[in-house]
Amino acid sequence: MNPCLILRQMFSAKVDAERWLILSNLGHHRWRFQIWGPDPLKSEFADLTAHEAKQHASDMATVHLRQRRPEIPLPASFQWRVAIAQLKFKTT
Repeated sequence: MNPCLILRQMFSAKVDAERWLILSNLGHHRWRFQIWGPDPLKSEFADLTAHEAKQHASDMATVHLRQRRPEIPLPASFQWRVAIAQLKFKTT
């Protein structure tokens, strides 16, 4: 059995005092995106790098929030931060 290193990451971006964007790596280029707070949203997508997933999540958040709450000022780009990074070994 060969051990392999798996990196699990979760990113967050603050929208305002009530809303956060959460992007979780589910492994194998699969992602879960959520908006926490008022006007929640949950979605999953696959076959994206971390950079692509952040961009896709940002685009989804912008469309969703502009439709639901056009009065909320949104940034030109969200500032994603690593919330959790976990390395673990898995034997195959």
